[in-house]
Amino acid sequence: MAAPGWERALRLALCALGLALSVYALHVETSRERDPGYRAACDLSPSVSCSKVFTSRCAGGRPLCNLFPLPPLQPPAPWH
Repeated sequence: MAAPGWERALRLALCALGLALSVYALHVETSRERDPGYRAACDLSPSVSCSKVFTSRCAGGRPLCNLFPLPPLQPPAPWH
């Protein structure tokens, strides 16, 4: 049975939103590496900062960093 039209449109919109957020996070991460003083558009204040989140040690493919903080249990990501 095929999905209704609204469901297909919602799935496509959520996929596009996720892709856009991923590309923006990559942009913020690379901009911060080049210029540590870079301020992203989503940095509202020092305590509300998306660039701190995107460049934290838990970012970049390490979703289990809080569950397994010991290096032997969670090796570093291959791209870092």
